Amino acid sequence: MKTTIFGRDWSLSPLGDRATWPSQLKTLVGIILASNQPMFVAWGPKRTLIYNNAYSDILASKHPAALGEDLMDVWSDIGADLLPIVERTYSGQPVEMDDIKFIMNRRGYPEETHFSFFYAPIADDDGTVMGIYCACNEITAQVLGARRGEETEKALLAERDRTRASQAQQAFLLDLTDNLRAQPTTSAIMQLASDSLGTWLDADRVFYAEIAGSLMTVECEYADGVISLIGQHSLEAFGPDLLSAYRSQTAIRVDDVVNDERLNDAAREGLGSRQVGSFVDVVLFKETTFVGLLAVQAKSARVWTSEEEALIREVADRMKFAVERSRADEDAFRAATRHRLRAELGQVLQSLSDPMEIKSAVARRLGPHLGVDQANYYRIEDGKFVVTNEWHADGLAGMLGVHQLGSFAKSTVRLLEAGSVLRVDDTRTQPDAEAYSTFGMGAALSVPLHRNGAWVAGLHLHQSTPRSWTDDEEDLVREVAAYIWAALERARAQQELRALNETLEQQVAERSAERDRLWSLSQDMFARADYSGMMSAVSPAWERVLGWSEAELLSRGYASFMHPDDTAPTLAAISRMAETRRPTRFENRIATSDGGWKSIEWTVAPEADGQNFVAVGRDMSLVKAKEHALVEAQEQLRQSQKLEAMGQLTGGVAHDFNNLLTPIIGSLDMLTRTELTSDRQRRLIDRALQSAERAKLLVQRLLAFARRQPLQATAVDVAALIDSMKGLIGSTLGPSINITLNVEPDLPPAKADENQLEMALLNLAVNARDAMADGGNLTIAATLEQSSGDTKLGLSAGCYVRLRVVDTGTGMDEATIARAIEPFFSTKGIGKGTGLGLSMVHGLTAQLGGALDIVSAPGQGTSVELWLPISEGYVDMKPDAEPSFAPSAKRGTALLVDDEPLVRMNTSDMLVDLGYIVIEAASAEEALLLVRNGAIPDLLITDHLMPGMTGAELARDIRRTMPDLPVVIVSGYSEVEGLAPDLPRLTKPFRHAELAEILAGLMPTVEVEGVGSP
Repeated sequence: MKTTIFGRDWSLSPLGDRATWPSQLKTLVGIILASNQPMFVAWGPKRTLIYNNAYSDILASKHPAALGEDLMDVWSDIGADLLPIVERTYSGQPVEMDDIKFIMNRRGYPEETHFSFFYAPIADDDGTVMGIYCACNEITAQVLGARRGEETEKALLAERDRTRASQAQQAFLLDLTDNLRAQPTTSAIMQLASDSLGTWLDADRVFYAEIAGSLMTVECEYADGVISLIGQHSLEAFGPDLLSAYRSQTAIRVDDVVNDERLNDAAREGLGSRQVGSFVDVVLFKETTFVGLLAVQAKSARVWTSEEEALIREVADRMKFAVERSRADEDAFRAATRHRLRAELGQVLQSLSDPMEIKSAVARRLGPHLGVDQANYYRIEDGKFVVTNEWHADGLAGMLGVHQLGSFAKSTVRLLEAGSVLRVDDTRTQPDAEAYSTFGMGAALSVPLHRNGAWVAGLHLHQSTPRSWTDDEEDLVREVAAYIWAALERARAQQELRALNETLEQQVAERSAERDRLWSLSQDMFARADYSGMMSAVSPAWERVLGWSEAELLSRGYASFMHPDDTAPTLAAISRMAETRRPTRFENRIATSDGGWKSIEWTVAPEADGQNFVAVGRDMSLVKAKEHALVEAQEQLRQSQKLEAMGQLTGGVAHDFNNLLTPIIGSLDMLTRTELTSDRQRRLIDRALQSAERAKLLVQRLLAFARRQPLQATAVDVAALIDSMKGLIGSTLGPSINITLNVEPDLPPAKADENQLEMALLNLAVNARDAMADGGNLTIAATLEQSSGDTKLGLSAGCYVRLRVVDTGTGMDEATIARAIEPFFSTKGIGKGTGLGLSMVHGLTAQLGGALDIVSAPGQGTSVELWLPISEGYVDMKPDAEPSFAPSAKRGTALLVDDEPLVRMNTSDMLVDLGYIVIEAASAEEALLLVRNGAIPDLLITDHLMPGMTGAELARDIRRTMPDLPVVIVSGYSEVEGLAPDLPRLTKPFRHAELAEILAGLMPTVEVEGVGSP
């Protein structure tokens, strides 16, 4: 794009029209336009830029907008570098540079550029610099090209070094892989890999650890000048942050343990105590489970390279593969060894008849096989366990002798007494850790043996260090315990047979009777069955649990009693048991004789003949019922918490609204007492006052739901209240609804707020009317009821007056009932109800210590019950007429305390209107200061809930020096803790007449003009 110097209108630029340019500028412009070298002129104090076509290429996207603009504005992106050069030239000194570097943004992105240039000042005849001239060349390509040549050479040398290192590393990995494959054991694999990697990286410690839960087990390590870490360690000792980082499946590289901000104090302390100054940890996962860790460590700070980290990752993968392969081989070998052990034990135990020899033979074979420190057989006698035979590793103390069961926790003893296996991986976590430590047990596995339901003996193994027992190990110990028990029982039977040969028939009869008693009395269902589907024997418990007779059970296939959905899975489980020859467990549903179903948990085991199996079933109905009850209780708790949270929210909102409504209602009420200029003004104020009163009613309902409404609970004659409201309810419901009253005679008085109870009853009647759009029947009943404590309703035990409102309307479903008492929930549609009626009733009954219950179903009407506690007081008879107050000219000084300014101002106006001199205070502390400084009030009117000291506390403090001072507490809450019963209370929001009336009761000589006015 060509420059447009001659096509531009310069009259609006700082230079003015071209015809007025000075001769020097015209000459310079002619020179630069004729040149092929990039040139420009910056003229005048505004440094107005004029340049040639060659310079426009340097400007790039800044051209042509740069023409005629301030040089520094055009190059604002390099202003910090350019400004010193421009200022120096304007000062009269030329500037020349062969290479200057700028980071320019001339094409929409930052780029490195290089220039050679000459800046010359242009002065007029008296030496004043008028502008600058610049000739320049961009040398970016030459500079960057030379640099790339140097960088390319360096990169080639670095790549050669990396290739050589990579080749050496690959050779190392290949040799390591071959060597790992040749190792005979897992320990040998770990040791070889640790030694090789530690030597290659010149590390101070290398180890491969296997992870189970939060325990890390180090079997082998490479350690050069550092302490050994062989053994078990808790990963939690290094803090949660490091453990969380391990579980992220990424390598952890720390160059300086002391200063790395990712490590917390726990991790630094744990690593420091183990002489770790820097490390690279590679975590290993099997699917999503954290199973292993390869750690390479140095005892001081060290910068680990990415190549070193990559090598450690490669070695970790190869170690994991080799370890898993070796573990699989070891598992296969172990399985074969255990098979031989079972066969050997079977042969040995068959050949032995002496109990002592049987116990010793088992212990000395089982202990070394499992690699434990102790294996013994014990028996229980008189609350003690007696060890008579054992095997223990060399150098360890044995357990031979008599030991007290009481040294162990009751939970441990109860577990074994119940027939459950004791399996402890780390005894330090147990409540009886001290007792375990006494016997040198770090981990324990004990299988109890029972006779006639009593714990009589057991097979016990333990290790001095923590150990993660496997299910396979537990199954093996169970089997061996069964072997030894069978052998001991056989030996015992043989001894008894020899000793009591003459009474064989008697012994057999006693044994049979004992088995029969177990068979008959057990609550579990015993059965013997074959794989073809028939049972050959069932215990009496079948009939007790399911109702089927023995004949019915044996005549039909057992599959016919199963639930159709459970038949296939059950038969598949029995088939697998037949194939594996191992006991199994499952649960299914079995038919009862009355047509129902019961959930039964089964334990089945094959018999040696290969044709039959035995089954033990336990009725799970009670367990299921308890689980269902727990779910229901949790749901009730959730609903209770939900309503409590909603109550707290609505109560807080209502309290704030009371503070807003107090000045509104009070101000409007005061206006009605003045001489208004027109009827229109009076109508407007009356409508505003009516709306404010409706808002006051809405707030009262919110407070009722939140159980915070100010109640005046007294003894209420419910029967009289219902009778007095019959006419109002009838006119409200209309002629299409029949009203029936059913009130029990001689009802005792109920504890309630009479006004609130009337409102609640009217709300329920209106709800019933809306549910009976086409007419119906409404029944209002009141009875005396005795409750022994209802957890559903939250009632305490005692006597209650139950007030029922029953309609024949549309009814509610369960979902509607569940939400019926929520505030603002309504089924009446928009504009047809606030949704606070039932909420208010619920809050009222709960606040009084009663309850609300709703019974309803779609199309069957609704019954709402109010349970009101019995009052211990007597019903007060209402006076026939309101008391009159004798006016008086006497006035006094009122101390008014309220933290809300608008409430305080409005109340002050009312008091002034009543003839008081008012002293205002924004807090209880401010009021006390006024009194201490000499104020002597005739009356104290104070808000109750204020920051700091409450109104009740203020009243108590002032009355210490003025015991006869009249006090009025103003509050919008029912929760006026610490409020003495003799302190009158005025409920927010209140009107002029209400204030005057309460003051008349306190100070009858005070003029109360206007009491009772609307």
